[in-house]
Order: sequence, then structure tokens, then C-alpha cells
Amino acid sequence: MGSHHTVERRKRQDFASRLFIVLGLLCWVVFVGGLVIFHWAQPEFVTVFDRFYHLKLRTQWDYQYVTYMFYTIAGGFSISLITLLLGRVRGRRRTDYKGHLIFLGCLYGIMGILTLMLIFRIAS
Repeated sequence: MGSHHTVERRKRQDFASRLFIVLGLLCWVVFVGGLVIFHWAQPEFVTVFDRFYHLKLRTQWDYQYVTYMFYTIAGGFSISLITLLLGRVRGRRRTDYKGHLIFLGCLYGIMGILTLMLIFRIAS
């Protein structure tokens, strides 16, 4: 009876494998950028000191940053989706690049886009 162990004949990663890794990292860098923009877009938190010194703080969302956040999340989603589709088309073996984190990036992108569209009425 034959063994089901396959011998890996590929010596090093090819260009496409490295490209998937770079695109995956780029996707997550873009999503982290979206979180930073979220921080800038949200209303400022009013503290006891702000009330005591009667400081004026922004209590509304900054819609310019919300728009930037939408485009950043949409860009991250696009990169994730392209990477996921390229990996699906290229992968021939069960052990080839799976892209679980890229799938999560797509999922987070869809959730972020839908949330922004529902709450802020972006792109409607």
C-alpha cells in the first residue's frame, strides 16, 4: 500500500507566493490605517477636566474622516478580495496558500462597509 505523504519538490517560494504575502500584509496595514482614521473621526471624549476648564470639544463625528475611513476600508476589502481570488485560481494543491487571514480581511471589510453605509448613509 502506498503512502499518502507527498514530497515537496518546490525549493523556494515563487513570485506569486511572495506577492500573496505582500498583499496580505498590505491589506492589514490598510485596515489598521482605517482604525487610525476611525480614532480621528469619532467625537472627542469629554472628561472632568474639559468640563472644569470649559474646553470646546467636537461632539459630532467628523464626516470628512468618516469618508476617508470608508474609502480605506473599501480599499482593504478590494485588496483582500483580489488576493483571495488570485490564490483560489492559482492554488492546485491542498497545501497551497489558503489565505485564512485574507478571508477574515474580506469579512471585516464587508462588515465595515455595511456598517458605515447604514450608520452614516455613505454611498447611498
